[in-house]
Amino acid sequence: METAVNLSDLQQLGQHLQAALLRGGDRQTPLGVQCALKQGVLMVLVEHDSAEPVAAPAVVFGQIEQALGQIRPAIAPKARLYLRRRGEQQPYESASIAWAPPRSAMPGLVPPPPPPPPSLGVAPPPAAPSAAPEATDSPDLEEDAFGESEAIASGGLAESAPASETDAWLEDSDDSSKLDEAAIASDMYSETDFDREDGSADFFNEDAESDFNLGPKAGPREDIGEGGEENLDQDPDQLNPLDPYQDEDETPDDHELAPLTPSDRRVLWPWILAGAAISVSAFAVSLYAFTRPCVLGGCPPVETAQALQQRAASVTSWQELNAVQREIAAVSEQLRAVPLWSGHRRDAQALLTVFQQENGPFQQVIAAQSKATTAAQRSQNPPHPIAEWQAIRDLWEEAIATLNQVESTSPSYGFVQEKRREYEANLAAIERRITAENLAQQRLSLAKNAAAAAETRQSTTRGVEGLQAAQQSWQTVLNQLTNIPQGTMARQEANQLKTTYQARMSQVRDLLAKEQLALDTYDEAIALANQAKSFEQKSQWTQAVIHWRQAINAAQQVPQNTVYYERAQPLINSYSVSLQAAEGQLNTAVALQEARTDLQSTCAGTPTICTYSLSNDLIQVMLTPEYEQAIFAGDSNNAVALQQHIQALQGALEAISDNTQVPLDVYYSNGTLLGSYVPPTS
Repeated sequence: METAVNLSDLQQLGQHLQAALLRGGDRQTPLGVQCALKQGVLMVLVEHDSAEPVAAPAVVFGQIEQALGQIRPAIAPKARLYLRRRGEQQPYESASIAWAPPRSAMPGLVPPPPPPPPSLGVAPPPAAPSAAPEATDSPDLEEDAFGESEAIASGGLAESAPASETDAWLEDSDDSSKLDEAAIASDMYSETDFDREDGSADFFNEDAESDFNLGPKAGPREDIGEGGEENLDQDPDQLNPLDPYQDEDETPDDHELAPLTPSDRRVLWPWILAGAAISVSAFAVSLYAFTRPCVLGGCPPVETAQALQQRAASVTSWQELNAVQREIAAVSEQLRAVPLWSGHRRDAQALLTVFQQENGPFQQVIAAQSKATTAAQRSQNPPHPIAEWQAIRDLWEEAIATLNQVESTSPSYGFVQEKRREYEANLAAIERRITAENLAQQRLSLAKNAAAAAETRQSTTRGVEGLQAAQQSWQTVLNQLTNIPQGTMARQEANQLKTTYQARMSQVRDLLAKEQLALDTYDEAIALANQAKSFEQKSQWTQAVIHWRQAINAAQQVPQNTVYYERAQPLINSYSVSLQAAEGQLNTAVALQEARTDLQSTCAGTPTICTYSLSNDLIQVMLTPEYEQAIFAGDSNNAVALQQHIQALQGALEAISDNTQVPLDVYYSNGTLLGSYVPPTS
């Protein structure tokens, strides 16, 4: 037997629940509420226009449970809650709650307390279902013996209602339980907010059985029998173990309630804990929603991002650019954390889009900076090989090419252009380095080739002319090494080679000096020998001997290990022979001079004894006629004296011949040979 309920009471209850949802829920997701009564169970339907499911159905059900727990309507001690999209036939969430009726259980509703005024345009989060209802002076809302804890224990959210129960309720509903959708619309929601696409005007109509068929929910079901469907004909106590009614036709005592037994309390505890957990979860969800960034008040991440956007357009250094990039990365994470329900969400997403678009140019600039830094580091401590300079040049070219990819619309375009000009200047400097290194390598190669030729000439040449050519070659090599540009790898190698080549040139210089001395000494010996010969031709034997001796001495002074030393050795022997001959001639000349003096002394007298002629080969003495006449005209008394005189003359002439080693011939005045004398060999 169902209790007759005034339709206006159900409409008021729906409006009250809708207002409770409005106060504690999201204003951007309008929710409509309709109520009906079936078999002592209050049926509450919550609809919404959004295609997406409600984010937290438990929060919505918790708010309805809290509202029902505060007023505890006497029309039913339990309720079945449904949540569905407007226009669909079946709900997607459902729950069961129960509460203890007030002591003065009377049909109808206790007027709900007036809703609190909104604060700052933001609805406060729903109170936990376990919160005790506010005290009221109304006798209808006087708290019963169970208190609010029992209401919580019996009113915790249960599993989803089975489809059979809902279908049975829809099937047995009469016109008196149907609600006019337009009648329960509040002043905040228009009549069209709850119109359904299928054109039906009432969720609780008799034809809704085919349109509203709930499937069984997943998980354990405490209220499902062995047949898989709920038996709605059973005692209502089976629907809720805390139901105070024992029969539909019976009503509880208005002034006395049965005390709880220990077993009842043991049954209550799990429900109390479940209700408390759900309440805490609902509160946590609401608290989380309102404590997310940029939900209340301003939005510092958006302001910071806008300032960074302006700074990015005026960077003047790599340090500032890197700092801005790091700050943009950090603030981007903050912008992503701005929730969907924030009023700053659109600005945050727009800034994120701008930053993402600028990320490409920033990454290009950073990549160019990385290449430029590497190139600058590798350029330190020159000189470097040509291959290294070429690799550095490639890095600068890649950095410039990367900067050229930045479009003119980028905020960092001005900074990029400045850096591009700087990179181009560095590239030009590297090109000059490469040119200088190539030139240095060419000159170094020429110097090495010339050094090889000089080395060959030095090793194969012993004369003055050859050594002079080798010396000139080494001088050319040293000049080429000196002309190699400073600050190049070739110059470093040239400095090392220069020390070696200078030593080789010193060797050539010493050899050349030695050969030159040998040549000069050799030439001097020849010149002295020629002079000695000239004096011999003039019979100037004294000068001839002197020059022969000087020529021999010069030839002996020719240095060893020279070309002219070997040439001088035969000259020494030849000049020695010539010297001996000259000395012989000089001795002969001296002897002849002495012989002439002796002959002059010997031939002198009165009368003159003889005349003479001298040569290197023969001394000729001719007696004068006067001497012959004197000898032959003398008397006998003078014969002995004459004989002695002739013997003395003969001895004197032989002595002269012996001294000069020149044969002697003595002739009469008429030319007849008187006698000859050949001096013995000494």
